[in-house]
Amino acid sequence: MKYSAMLKFTLLLVAVVALFLGGCINVNNPEVKAVDFRASVRFVNFANTSTTMAVAMDHSASAAATVSFQSGSSYLDLPAGARFFSFTYGAANDTLHQALKANWQYSVYSEQEPSLGETARTYLFLQERYTFAETVPYPSGTQVVRFLDMSTDTTPTVQGGLTFHWMYASTDTTPDAALTFGQASPYYQANVSSSPKFMIVGSANDTLVAPTSVGASAGRYTVVFSGNKKASSWQANVFKEN
Repeated sequence: MKYSAMLKFTLLLVAVVALFLGGCINVNNPEVKAVDFRASVRFVNFANTSTTMAVAMDHSASAAATVSFQSGSSYLDLPAGARFFSFTYGAANDTLHQALKANWQYSVYSEQEPSLGETARTYLFLQERYTFAETVPYPSGTQVVRFLDMSTDTTPTVQGGLTFHWMYASTDTTPDAALTFGQASPYYQANVSSSPKFMIVGSANDTLVAPTSVGASAGRYTVVFSGNKKASSWQANVFKEN
């Protein structure tokens, strides 16, 4: 009986060891590849500081991108996960932490308007699209457009919310009304052949940006409204995402 019990215990122990060894991964095996999760990020400068915006990442001494006012960088291929960003404008510097999701595309917007008494900069991280499962960023022959309000003007015409008209062929839509600072609309699309245009009006139905085309080519776009009444600087900047 004792011999039988010992034999059973030995066989059980051998089985457990075999199962454990079978589930182990040889990390030195060259066939086992580490997964490198990435994100795509563009930096857009709407901080009116009279200097360029230099962006560095994870305490690097060198800038990953240098962006002039009302312009955007190219998309940078960055490691996903928690990242530390440094934004430098001459002698001024801001830092912040942000988590980047794997296989997502982002645009990062900075904003400051000294003529409105703003002494600090505001940052907006905006998700654009999930790139892993997407074969094309827009249907063939179409323009896919969304609208973003980056104006902090306190005048009622802007503070009360903006309306973005999206016009194509004989259609004049008002897909999003009363967007305020930092708010973005969903994406809308129209065939390029219908010559789509956008127009931006204030809360008093006053035209801030006259009907304008995002361009002649198909693609994916963000239209950014910025400026203020005091400086007579209303404008819309068009950024292509693909």
